[in-house]
Amino acid sequence: MVLLINLIPLVIVLVGGFMTYKKRKLWIAIATILALVIYFKAQPSYMPKGDIQRSEIPEFTAPANAVIEDRNRKPVPVEERRQQMREDVQRGPGFSQ
Repeated sequence: MVLLINLIPLVIVLVGGFMTYKKRKLWIAIATILALVIYFKAQPSYMPKGDIQRSEIPEFTAPANAVIEDRNRKPVPVEERRQQMREDVQRGPGFSQ
């Protein structure tokens, strides 16, 4: 869709140039140029218009009672992991009960 919109000026130039060449009329060339001027004036401008007022960024203040909390997983000792695996093997799979 964007490609088609971007091809509109090219189509205006090609059609206007072809009609000017075939009819040999000056007013067709003037109408083509006028159509291009109107087309580009009617297109929205995406450039900023005027100055943009930016709000100030508030300063970061940490609360006085803030405590750093360690939420990382702690490594499980090898013996505890082995014991858990033994219990899981003895219990068996949970879906077959």
